[in-house]
Amino acid sequence: MEDIKEIKRKSITITLIIIYLIMGGLVIATIDNDLLSSFIAVIVPIIAEFIVAYGLINDRVSSVGEVFSNIKNFTGKIFFINILIMAISFILTSLVSATTTLITSGSFRESAINNVSSITGITILIMIVQFLFNIFTVYTNFYLSNKNTEQETVGTSIKNIFRIGKDNISKTLISILKYIVAPSLIVVFIITLIMSLTFGKDPSISIIVTSILAIIGSIVMIAFQAKLLISYYENFIEYKNLESEDM
Repeated sequence: MEDIKEIKRKSITITLIIIYLIMGGLVIATIDNDLLSSFIAVIVPIIAEFIVAYGLINDRVSSVGEVFSNIKNFTGKIFFINILIMAISFILTSLVSATTTLITSGSFRESAINNVSSITGITILIMIVQFLFNIFTVYTNFYLSNKNTEQETVGTSIKNIFRIGKDNISKTLISILKYIVAPSLIVVFIITLIMSLTFGKDPSISIIVTSILAIIGSIVMIAFQAKLLISYYENFIEYKNLESEDM
């Protein structure tokens, strides 16, 4: 008999693949409308993460249809909190970028090489700030999927989301290393190795091989994203259980 956790992982993986295919089609269809295509690229991943998180929290991920049915619980408040957190992240990284640019522009104005170094440093700093912010807010939809939070104010929910993120930093980092960083490095290495073997051969063969590898690589990484979300769920539940014991 197939393991329940494996059934959930497969359902989540297939659901995510379908959602990303739909999103890709919608973005391509609205490519002439920058605002609409950008909105789709933002809202669809939020909905995808929520229906998976809600399904895991409420044990509704046994099939693809069941996962998709969770969308009916995606309320205006949940949408608003997700967008608000994204806006805070954007404002924070923008402030870091602007402040760092102002500090460094005078010092490096005379040297083109130093300007390049400065831009690189700013980019890295922004990536670090963005990453840390994401670590603190990674459990957003898991927290909001708990029906006990429905009556909370937006401010209370955001405060609790950041608290949970802060208290689980080490576990979150382990999950990311295990299910995103390590698999990404392996996938990139394998794809690079295979492409190097086809280098210099018939261009049509190289294009076909590259396309196949890109599709396989994307599916593999989506499968690991499913594992990552399950890992986040386990971290969240373990934290909530410990929190209940301490009360």
